[in-house]
Amino acid sequence: MCGQFCAAMYGYGSSGYRDALTQWNLIPAGRRHPGKTDAPAGSLLFWGGGSAGHGHVAIADGLGNVWSIDISGAGTVSSVPAGTISSRWGLPYLGWTVPYFQGQEWEAVAIYGVDVSMFQPINFLLTTPGDGKPVDFVIIKVTEGSGWTSSRWTGQRQWAKDHGLSTGFYHFARPGNMVDQADRFLSQISLQPGDHLWFDWEDAGVSSAQKDAWISYVQGRAPGHRVGLYCNTSFWLGRDMSGFAGDGLWIATGGIPAGAPPIQSNWLIHQYSTDGGYDHDLAQFASRADMITWAQGDDMPLSADDKTWISAAIRTQVTAVVKAESYAAVFTADKVRSPDDAPANPTWAPASYLREGYLRLLEILAAEKSAGTALANILSQSQTNGSNGTAANMKLDEIRNTLAALDLSQLPADIAAKIESLKITVGFTEGT
Repeated sequence: MCGQFCAAMYGYGSSGYRDALTQWNLIPAGRRHPGKTDAPAGSLLFWGGGSAGHGHVAIADGLGNVWSIDISGAGTVSSVPAGTISSRWGLPYLGWTVPYFQGQEWEAVAIYGVDVSMFQPINFLLTTPGDGKPVDFVIIKVTEGSGWTSSRWTGQRQWAKDHGLSTGFYHFARPGNMVDQADRFLSQISLQPGDHLWFDWEDAGVSSAQKDAWISYVQGRAPGHRVGLYCNTSFWLGRDMSGFAGDGLWIATGGIPAGAPPIQSNWLIHQYSTDGGYDHDLAQFASRADMITWAQGDDMPLSADDKTWISAAIRTQVTAVVKAESYAAVFTADKVRSPDDAPANPTWAPASYLREGYLRLLEILAAEKSAGTALANILSQSQTNGSNGTAANMKLDEIRNTLAALDLSQLPADIAAKIESLKITVGFTEGT
């Protein structure tokens, strides 16, 4: 069941293996890391032994814990330190592997790309060296600090455009004035629709606040273009003070499987390798077209399934809410009266409710006029009687209570204001 649980978390109907120990033994040796405890988020951790010799498997969170079934009680799923499996159940730790089910390595829905600078040729590779992933996007270094500009970036941009790649550009920040660096970076680029822009934060002399300032400034200077942050896990976990990455976090690691950086924050791009003299990147988009759409500031296109689900939600959930709110607004007390058989009676015309609303308004206006006449009489009586105003005060109490009970929310603003002024006047008169 532990293998079934892990497989289900990755969208599989079953693990494809009789038990966890069998799964460990059948995963290719090159994808296993025996005895290693540096398991990245999403990897599978294995233990041997057990009363029936089936072993155990759980999912790493990348921070030293695992998600496991049964460890906190039969039928439960909980997060515990990885060592708990051995200490509580006495199972020997075997190591970790990449997510591997039904005879193949699981791979997230993603596209691959590279980032290039002066160290790569103008006609850079269109497949990543080593793992041979097709390149669907590129991010090109343009400037560094306050005075350096790559002499290859324009040729690299043209190569990218010629091959229909989603294309971005980055600035390597150095200590100094962030606005000046941003202005110079932008002055080099004749921005085109779909270009995305990135702040490369690798210099310890650049603060978290300066990082935030550059990204925010460029977002304001380049509306319609996505602006994001590139940094490694050390900077993100140890130097960042705000959690601000603009329109997306591009996180860099080394020796970590593609798509599994050891952070809990949301990330958009993972730089996972430097094999073959190229930085290899994975982006969380289903296709090159989706990344281009994102870069243009548009929402992701809806699939047929998305549209069907939204349509059904509107018909059921949204319609139900509208009906409930409409009923509350129309049929509650002091707003609009309705006969006892409404609103269940489908033949009751809306015009009837409009008529009832009009009659209710007339009643409130009549009450206002009556209260005004009574108030004038009471004031006159008070002036005549001097300090002997007991009877008048009693009448004022009655009028004050009547006015306070009125619901003015459905009246025109000018009429409601008049009645509110009466309330104030009555309260003031009663107090004196």
